[in-house]
Amino acid sequence: MFQYFVDTIILFLQVREIPGIKIFHFEAALYYANAEHFRNRIYSLTDANPQALKAERAKIEEKKEREEKLKEKLKKRIKKQNTDASLNGHVPSRRHTSEPVALEMETIDTSPEHSELMAGNRDEVPSFDIHHIVIDCSSVSYIDSVGVKILSQVIGAYRHVGVTLFLSHVKTPMQNMLRRTNFYEKNDQEMLYLTTHDAIVAALQSQQDLLKELKKDATTRANVPSPSPLPVRDNNNTCTSDTPNSLSGRGDPIPVEV
Repeated sequence: MFQYFVDTIILFLQVREIPGIKIFHFEAALYYANAEHFRNRIYSLTDANPQALKAERAKIEEKKEREEKLKEKLKKRIKKQNTDASLNGHVPSRRHTSEPVALEMETIDTSPEHSELMAGNRDEVPSFDIHHIVIDCSSVSYIDSVGVKILSQVIGAYRHVGVTLFLSHVKTPMQNMLRRTNFYEKNDQEMLYLTTHDAIVAALQSQQDLLKELKKDATTRANVPSPSPLPVRDNNNTCTSDTPNSLSGRGDPIPVEV
């Protein structure tokens, strides 16, 4: 018996976390009394709160839209000043065009924190460093309609931020409740797996398929031939091209009759 515990400890010391995948084990029934606790625990233990991420993305998009509106307003102001100056018969000076711009620029947030935030998210939106979460339901002996509702909401919230959820070790009573509450109308039945290992393998396989598609798309784009340069006509009415012609094999000028 002692040797069994020693072997178990050694085995767990060799366990390593798979990058991009989290396993969440909930050791309780999932019903109306602890459904919110389930939601809070999975957000906390996986360190991935989709609601907070969604709010952060909305905040960044709002700042971008506000800055774009201010830029458009400045462009219209400068264009109007130039138009008025042209109608009055003189060219606007630098002094006249810079004062309104300076006044408008005061309304733009130029703090270092804002600049760093916008610089880090100009080309990409914030996201989690995980792509799959596997919920181990081996200890979920009971689930009611409220628990199914919260589970569906959690799955949908993660789906909107690019994280896929799988369920493993789902017992027959839980499967029956999922079926009776129309859980599969919004969720795919293929998200259920017999074991956690099967779910992990499926998650890794889906990422491999995605990587293959991305590599294939990149290869296709790289093999697209670039358009040939257009011929240029010189002063002697001779059309020249940088590409070799089929007769001489060199980039010699090709005479064109006019």
